Amino acid sequence: MEDVRLHDLRRTFGSWLATQGTPLYHIEKLLNHKDSKTTEVYAHLSKDPLREAIDKVGEKIIQEANRQMKD
Repeated sequence: MEDVRLHDLRRTFGSWLATQGTPLYHIEKLLNHKDSKTTEVYAHLSKDPLREAIDKVGEKIIQEANRQMKD
């Protein structure tokens, strides 16, 4: 396959995870994203908008808990 980069495969993997209903937080960790905003590009592929909303809240809670653990 010509013109296929590693980044293309990573995006395909992330897209596949999102369409399967994988929480964005898990996609973020699997793709080793440092910033959750990077992972949010996959949000539109999520199957259930309510689940997406809950995942976003969960991500914020986890981020805050991690921040407090580091302090």
